[in-house]
Amino acid sequence: MKVLYPYLSLLLVVTLAFSSCRKYECNPYIFPLRTKKARVVNSWNYDLVLRNGLDVTTGNVTANTGEATIDYSLSKIGFDNQDRFATWIYFNDLDTLKQYDGSWEFQDKKEKVILKFDEPFPPSGQFQEWNLIRLQERNLWWTEDTEENNHLEYRLTPTAGKSGIL
Repeated sequence: MKVLYPYLSLLLVVTLAFSSCRKYECNPYIFPLRTKKARVVNSWNYDLVLRNGLDVTTGNVTANTGEATIDYSLSKIGFDNQDRFATWIYFNDLDTLKQYDGSWEFQDKKEKVILKFDEPFPPSGQFQEWNLIRLQERNLWWTEDTEENNHLEYRLTPTAGKSGIL
């Protein structure tokens, strides 16, 4: 029986190490090295934006709908330690980059991020709710469902050499 204990202990450690790798940081330790908040605090580029499964990163898909299209490849978002965020959105139709600021917080056991905007457009107090699907040092992925029954998925990576709000 004494011979069996080291193998059982090793099996338990390996099981715990690999079973804890889900949407959050995956590392060889049982406890993560960085908090979830520390992983969000950064400046992020949009690498891929999917709308109902179609790539709309450059915003050229919604012709003749009357809505302004967003070029996410030219847009950015940044989060700081004081629970503030700033986002720069490039509107194709207007050929304009606009900045919106606000506050952010985790909800539902850090499974969601809520953004609350300060500026008049979107109206002050308006918020977005993100369902996190991946939150790692090099990946921030979330989904969002709109009132128009559109399912959006965003995949971001950090901007080179920056941290916090741009």
